[in-house]
Amino acid sequence: MRIETTHTDDAAVIHLTGRLDIEHARELASILRSELDERPRITVNAEQLDSCDIACLQVLCSAHRYSRGLGKKFMLAPSGSGTLQAASERAGFTGRPCTTVPCLFDFNELYRSGEE
Repeated sequence: MRIETTHTDDAAVIHLTGRLDIEHARELASILRSELDERPRITVNAEQLDSCDIACLQVLCSAHRYSRGLGKKFMLAPSGSGTLQAASERAGFTGRPCTTVPCLFDFNELYRSGEE
């Protein structure tokens, strides 16, 4: 697993590559929190992600809630989110009420918004 971040003045794109599992949850959470504390807009690009377990899905969900509390934008890049969509469906994250609207794992909304 590899996590790489690219920056602009007001945004960060976090590129996830390989297998993302519980061993990487703490590192992922630390990177996401740090980026959210520094920039108003974060995009997670999972185009090169092979798999993601529930621990890392929970980290992504938590980062999304944290960003909303800060008034910042946290999103998934629509291109390449198939692995996250499949993992969230297996974990039962999709189709459930979410306290954060719009839900990070509402992939229909993600594709309609066209945000990258």
